[in-house]
Amino acid sequence: MDVLKAYLDWRRRAFPASKTDLDWRVAEIAHRLDEMRDRLDSLGHTQAAVLARVMEPPPPPPLPPPPEPAPARSDAQGSPKTQRCLLDLLRLLSPFAADGVTKVRVGSAHDGGYVQLDDISTLQLALSFGVGDNDSWDVAMAEKGLPVQQFDHTVEAAPSSHPLLSFHRKEVATVSSATCVSLAELVEGLPEDRPSVILKMDIEGAEWDVLDQARESDLAKIGQFVCEFHSLSELRDLGFYCRARRVLEKLNSHFAVVHVHGNNFGGLENVHNIALPEVIEISYANRRLYSFSPCAEIFPTPLDAPNDPTRADIFLGRFQF
Repeated sequence: MDVLKAYLDWRRRAFPASKTDLDWRVAEIAHRLDEMRDRLDSLGHTQAAVLARVMEPPPPPPLPPPPEPAPARSDAQGSPKTQRCLLDLLRLLSPFAADGVTKVRVGSAHDGGYVQLDDISTLQLALSFGVGDNDSWDVAMAEKGLPVQQFDHTVEAAPSSHPLLSFHRKEVATVSSATCVSLAELVEGLPEDRPSVILKMDIEGAEWDVLDQARESDLAKIGQFVCEFHSLSELRDLGFYCRARRVLEKLNSHFAVVHVHGNNFGGLENVHNIALPEVIEISYANRRLYSFSPCAEIFPTPLDAPNDPTRADIFLGRFQF
């Protein structure tokens, strides 16, 4: 810049001002004015954009997310139709009195003990499906002189020993295999016209499938049957209800219910506005061995005891529907 200034100073002193020189200066000034105008225009656009953003109203707040759909109302109360269907099923569990035969509690004082008919005159074999850590029923039947075949795949061995007890670490299933046993296999060869087996079944929910697949001819060989039915709250489900109905109708064709008891480990459930135990113990007797009359008992009876002795027993009343 100093060199240029020195050159201009020398040029002005050496050459007097002329029209040509003046035109050059005017052109130079005009060029600079154009540059300044362009810069001012650019600044004006920038300021206008900033002002527009400042003056622009704030965007509206985002809309709240749509509310989640309300959960479907529980079908525990059901409809009049579903309640009528459930009552029809429950009538298959209404207890009767076996004419001329008393009842007895067999097994431990609380969990593991069952109420059944006090009659083993026609029986030759006891089957125990589900042993766990309590085989007091099995031992009691052995002490009555009946050989007892025990089956449970969840334990290594039976908790008790007796000459008439035979333990098998096998699962009770619908079909026999190397690890499973079926009712058909165990009663094969026994006469149908003389029911001679007493069966106790507590297999933690598998009873529904086992009994659904059981043959009529095999059930006919059972004189007395004590079963713990699980998951009655699932009767809200149509598929479960249909299977349960098949099972109970099949059992009803061969047996009459002689005793009911709610297992208080499971508590009570509201199913279509009907209070039901989640787990219920049902005692059956073969219709060909006994005659039956209407029952007026209130359950639990003096023979019953709560499965969990620290909690009150489940009151079922007459259990008539």
